[in-house]
Amino acid sequence: MRDGTRRTVSLRRAGIADSERLLDWRNDPDTRRWYIHPARVPRRDHQAWLARKLADRNCRLYIAEARSAPVGQLRLERVGRAAEVSLSVDGAARGRGLGALILQRAVTAARRELNATRLVAYVRPDNVASAVAFLKAGYRFTKLARRGAVRTYVFERTIP
Repeated sequence: MRDGTRRTVSLRRAGIADSERLLDWRNDPDTRRWYIHPARVPRRDHQAWLARKLADRNCRLYIAEARSAPVGQLRLERVGRAAEVSLSVDGAARGRGLGALILQRAVTAARRELNATRLVAYVRPDNVASAVAFLKAGYRFTKLARRGAVRTYVFERTIP
């Protein structure tokens, strides 16, 4: 990845105005196949979920931007001293290494906004692209776990 792209990847807090974009990303078939809960989300359910997440003091939802264009979303949810990480990259922006850059930005955001001391993520074993992004971003594989009926890899990163 060129340094110019690295400097231009930034996070901004998501808002209600991002609802349609977030719903489109959530319901993208290529994205859904990697989620723990891959079912399509109806608009009404999404809007209620988004309102709850935006009001939750233990949650931060961001839009990732590269060169001022939205390229993905990052969600951090505080659980104890950790922040659980969830992200997706827009289909048109995939394959450019943006996932790893977004995950690197998560470190500062989790420390600054949630006072977290570590990041944790659950990734389906067949989601190779996400596993690689987490490794490139300095996270390490720590164990296998179950999220409901789904077996996952757990990736963690200590926040300095």
